Amino acid sequence: MLSKKVLQFILLTFLITWSVALAAYLLHIPYGSILFFIIIAVGYMPAPAYATLILQKLVYRETLKPYGFTLKNISLRWLLITTVGFAWFIVLGTFVVIAILGNVFGVTLFGRIDFSEAAFLHQLTVFARGAFGDVPQHLPIPPLAIFLLSMVQGVIAGFTFNLPFTFGEELGWRGLLLRETQKSGFVKSNLFIGVVWGLWHAPIILQGHNYPGHPVAGIFMMTLFTTALSFPMAYCRFKSRSILGPSALHGMFNPLGVLTVFFVVGANPLFGFVAGLAGIAVILLLTIGICLFDKKFLREYQTL
Repeated sequence: MLSKKVLQFILLTFLITWSVALAAYLLHIPYGSILFFIIIAVGYMPAPAYATLILQKLVYRETLKPYGFTLKNISLRWLLITTVGFAWFIVLGTFVVIAILGNVFGVTLFGRIDFSEAAFLHQLTVFARGAFGDVPQHLPIPPLAIFLLSMVQGVIAGFTFNLPFTFGEELGWRGLLLRETQKSGFVKSNLFIGVVWGLWHAPIILQGHNYPGHPVAGIFMMTLFTTALSFPMAYCRFKSRSILGPSALHGMFNPLGVLTVFFVVGANPLFGFVAGLAGIAVILLLTIGICLFDKKFLREYQTL
């Protein structure tokens, strides 16, 4: 049975976020505009943190330390393994899945990996839609070099620019909600968090976020993705011993996930995408690895 605090958190978080989304819709603020993303960054993404602060500080008058809001006992070794290691494994693994299913077996829904300059410039033209001005006719460096540099830049972004925004989510999901449902065990706790996390995205998925052209199926796929991702995110939270871990890992997914946009041609976003079936399959493989190689973590999960 869910605790009173968990129910309060969910209701308050959804009230804040969905009110922000409704206001943007009623004011006819177009998805993709600068104003829309400012509203999302300030009002929508930090809503789980707002709800956590309101409940923990104003209602229950307790500390945030149980929710990982501390750097005192952080494990730098596990921080790097469960952020950089996990992020690169998931992204590179997604490309491997697409290469096998798309390039080798010709499953068109997964698209195909293409590191040619022509393909990259075409994808840039489609994706940018004039946002970055005129697309150059030639690249200063090979697309593969851009890919490798982007892998490094994605990690840096996760620890810097993206961190304040993803912290706004993670203080709620891997902070309050994880701690308050931890007693139900690794599987039940993270299945629940994943479903809540996925449905929380519904208003922006309906507007085309992540799965353009698939508003309803996108909500379902996003929920599958967040549910799968909740397990390694929880592992990251407890092994790093700080909310910084999942916040940084979360912050790496946006820039690294975009790589499939530029280097995968002709994919359906429900399939050939980090947040699609290709990425979900890799995340499930990672979770299986956690369960097989760190059974002590599973045994002690409820008391960590």
